[in-house]
Amino acid sequence: MTQLTHYRFIDALRGFAFLGVLSTHVGGLTHPVSKTLANLADAGQYGVQLFFLLSAVTLLRSFALRSPEENFPVRNFFIRRLFRIAPLFWLGIVFYVWLFGCGPDVYAPNGIGVWHIASTASFLHGWYPTTINSVVPGGWSIAVEMTFYLCLPYLAGRLTSAWAAGSVFLYSLLAAAVLFFTMDTVLLRWLPPQDDQLIPWFLTMWFPSQLPVFLLGFVVYHALRHDTVMQFLAVPGRPALLACAAVYGVVALSSSTAGLLIPNHVFYSLVFALGIMVLAARPFPVVVNPLTCGLGVISFSCYLTHFAALKLTAQFILPAQFARMPPSMASFLYFAAVWLATLALTIALSALTYWTIEKPGIYLGNRIIRRWEPLRPRGAA
Repeated sequence: MTQLTHYRFIDALRGFAFLGVLSTHVGGLTHPVSKTLANLADAGQYGVQLFFLLSAVTLLRSFALRSPEENFPVRNFFIRRLFRIAPLFWLGIVFYVWLFGCGPDVYAPNGIGVWHIASTASFLHGWYPTTINSVVPGGWSIAVEMTFYLCLPYLAGRLTSAWAAGSVFLYSLLAAAVLFFTMDTVLLRWLPPQDDQLIPWFLTMWFPSQLPVFLLGFVVYHALRHDTVMQFLAVPGRPALLACAAVYGVVALSSSTAGLLIPNHVFYSLVFALGIMVLAARPFPVVVNPLTCGLGVISFSCYLTHFAALKLTAQFILPAQFARMPPSMASFLYFAAVWLATLALTIALSALTYWTIEKPGIYLGNRIIRRWEPLRPRGAA
């Protein structure tokens, strides 16, 4: 990972991350009878953590390679990220307020007000329980991601090895646990009673609890730049063995009911980190192929549009249409039909939003950077 090139395995993993998120939301709608299917669908929620890991790895690489060529690399980094995320997300705010309205829901018991929308538009919605996910479905992860962008230039300059990143990762786990229990007490006293049920969810999803995942991405990034690690992964047969271990880890975690010493999302992230390193050494075609890579390219659009696609699909595919089948088969086919229809509709919508909103936004951000600061020739002081 020594040059600014496009890595197909990262796109492929983004595609799988989205498929996991999609499975979770389809499972929440269809409620599969099969415990195994229900557990696997529920585990798909941790696709968000895979997105976070991949974001840390790719942005660190990009920031490190662009910084020597730019006079104001931090400013340019923020411009790139804003124009990459904001245009589609701001459109999502308008669309989902129109689609779902501003009435009370599970994430905003008293309804959505102007300050909910304003905090979401300014990416500050991740710091309060009733704003973190109330305006745009899944918007909590965008709040976390944007907060990470603010921290990345600082962290990138100080966590310059896998050892340093790993040490801070462990400290962040402890800090997240302390903050969880401290803020739980504070919020119980501060929030009105109808908002109390949001506290555990909020304290799991807010940035301090997700920071260890990003820091694990720092560990992966520096590990992949270490010759010893790459030589270890290059041994014939070893990537396949480690890939099997990663798959087994996901399946085992999804079926486990035992309490864990660290949060589930961190355990999944550890398994995903192993998978990232394996695919960096050997991109297995069953994972890295044109279908998964193509899905990964439009995965941000997919993430924001699949909620609308699922709502539309649910209007046409109903449980009653499978009522004549045995319950277990009916449940599986209902899940599969909704999953496939939602995926197809999401891809169609996302291809449109990618080419008409995401790409122009990226182009505009790069154009502003070029106008404000032409790239210095390589090797310039």
